[in-house]
Amino acid sequence: MPGQGVRRDRVFSDRTGSVAVIGCLVLPVVIGCAFLGLDYAGALAARERLQSAADAGALSGARQMMVASRSSKSAALSVAEAEVQESLRSAAAVQPGSVRVVASVDDDTGAVTVEVFAKTQSLLAYHVLGRPLDVEARARAMPLADRSMCVLSLKESGVVLRGSGDGGIRANGCVVHANSSHAHALTLDGAAEIAAHSICSVGGYRGSASKVSPAPTIDCPAIEDPLQDRTPPTGGPCNFFSKTINHVSQTWSPGVYCGGMYLNNNAQVTLLPGVYILRKGTLNIEGGASLRGAGVTIVLTQGARLNVLGDSVLDLSAPATGPTAGMLLFANRDTPPSAHRFNSNNARFMLGTIYLPTAELRIGGGAPIADQSPWTAVVTGSLQVVGSAQIVLNTNFDATDVPLPSGLNGKARNLRLLD
Repeated sequence: MPGQGVRRDRVFSDRTGSVAVIGCLVLPVVIGCAFLGLDYAGALAARERLQSAADAGALSGARQMMVASRSSKSAALSVAEAEVQESLRSAAAVQPGSVRVVASVDDDTGAVTVEVFAKTQSLLAYHVLGRPLDVEARARAMPLADRSMCVLSLKESGVVLRGSGDGGIRANGCVVHANSSHAHALTLDGAAEIAAHSICSVGGYRGSASKVSPAPTIDCPAIEDPLQDRTPPTGGPCNFFSKTINHVSQTWSPGVYCGGMYLNNNAQVTLLPGVYILRKGTLNIEGGASLRGAGVTIVLTQGARLNVLGDSVLDLSAPATGPTAGMLLFANRDTPPSAHRFNSNNARFMLGTIYLPTAELRIGGGAPIADQSPWTAVVTGSLQVVGSAQIVLNTNFDATDVPLPSGLNGKARNLRLLD
């Protein structure tokens, strides 16, 4: 029995020694594998951070190309590089000071290519190879083809659609752009839908993805008011003063209309070609009344507002020539913010530009608006479309002599990552 006890102790001791010897041989391999695993994970993390930074840099450079002329591509390259460096400033997986950015611009397409090179915060590679691991990433982004502007909202309240049925915006072959930086700069509630060639928001988007076609691009560059150089006519003293028109047909001449005009009870007013300046008050059209005119511009100044209600009729087209060519509704930029309402079921011909830069345009009713016009463009402080109303913005420019203002033609651009 004692011998057996000694034998057991000896056997135990021998096994322990063997394990110790094997452990001494295996442990460095295990530790090495662990370090390699850490190196591999670190390289993957660094690669992902570099790709995200390259994407951000390419998009920022492409946005700069959208805003600036192509002669200033150096600015786009500077913006792209700065965006990459800022994105990687606190990247734990990337060795500080190792980031190198190579950016270029294609002179023909405006595409911005960004290549990023860096070194990882390596453990084993540094001690075994004498240097950290190299990682790199590449991204390319470009502005999409130029398109005309259908809808541009200039103020923080953006574009809001609260629809039911077929309500919303249909912009056929053109661009919808919200300058607002708000997280909900473009908002769709209920059954409202929006369709366009492209949809861009400086801020964010809220709504169902299935209701927007194509998917909106967010973080777009803001677009300066493209019509800010257009100056509306001011007119002279008042030619006509506040009046109400009921049950009669009248023909109005161009001039200055002061204090508000009210069309009601099936009144029918025809506007002769020219400029109509409304000072203060409201142009109110309701009760089956109609306002028709070809070659006209209605200028809203000193707080003048437009209300088109119920089953009233609007049938208007802008001038083809002259200082207000292409301008249908033209609000003075110095006019205090106000709300204009289109709640008519029969405002289907609105040929020209609706320019209300400081105001809110509220569109309601139960029928399409402007769908029978060759083209219509809207530049407003903010736009709200509610209920089953649908504003239809066509781009059949060749079907009319009324020109799209040059500030809206080919100024709207979107962008995308190419690879």
